[in-house]
Amino acid sequence: MKSHANKRHRLVAGGDWACAHGDGGGLGDVAHQLVELVPPSLRRALHAIERMAEWPGADPFAAWAALRPSLLSYLADDAGEDRAGSTR
Repeated sequence: MKSHANKRHRLVAGGDWACAHGDGGGLGDVAHQLVELVPPSLRRALHAIERMAEWPGADPFAAWAALRPSLLSYLADDAGEDRAGSTR
């Protein structure tokens, strides 16, 4: 669905913003919200980011940077399906 695609894009941008500003709590919140909007193959990593955001000394930002290419690939595929008229 188009609204889910837009929300996913906004959340990924929010995750990037949280990383740029060192906001671990914000990044954890983004990861939490994205879990239900992405395929199961990405959920485990998002859950890990959400947990790391609460652990002192953990680096959720590095985990986000590692996951980001997969998220962007998914978003690009999702946008192509939306343009083709598919709904999710």
